[in-house]
Amino acid sequence: MIDTQAIKVSIVWIGPVATIVFFRLHQKNIWEEICDDWHSNLILAQTFLARNSNYA
Repeated sequence: MIDTQAIKVSIVWIGPVATIVFFRLHQKNIWEEICDDWHSNLILAQTFLARNSNYA
């Protein structure tokens, strides 16, 4: 059987990201923006994991 839930989730996540990247390709410093976004997301993920590990 095909896992339709996983396919829906991947479409929901990949669609908007691809759209944003596509529309930003013509702007300057897109790679710097992407790196900054990844960096802030990593920090958020680390703080989130740190907070949740305290409750484990």
